[in-house]
Amino acid sequence: MKSIKTLVFIILIGLPAQAIESMPHCEPYLEINEQLSCPAEGYFISFGYKYCRKFVETESEYSHQGQKTLGIIRQCLIHEISNEAELTCENARSRALEHHHVCYTGSGFCQLSFWDQFRIYRAVHAEIQEPDFKKTLKKIRKFCRRY
Repeated sequence: MKSIKTLVFIILIGLPAQAIESMPHCEPYLEINEQLSCPAEGYFISFGYKYCRKFVETESEYSHQGQKTLGIIRQCLIHEISNEAELTCENARSRALEHHHVCYTGSGFCQLSFWDQFRIYRAVHAEIQEPDFKKTLKKIRKFCRRY
């Protein structure tokens, strides 16, 4: 029953139905969204699931180390948001952004090649102008200057 609801939800918001089968790593975002009854334009679909899919779909463009690091980042982000106490639709974005710094810097992101880092920045370019995202990006860059 749960997978039928998820399928209907994805079809209703305009994402391809095959995304369920082709993006198993990203399903937790859909599940949390459904559990909390969040709108499709909320964090879990419009950011978490969107960028999870984007990185999975473009994984072959990254070096072997880049692919491994993206997998670690993805697992970390999903683990952290899944275990977030008192998570709501309203606080999801801010709570998730708090985890981005830890997940990126703890994954080996700073040791990635220039090109892998560039591809990641390019993938999230649309979000870079948002103040909260900019703040998180600044923390990551500051941490990476050590390397």
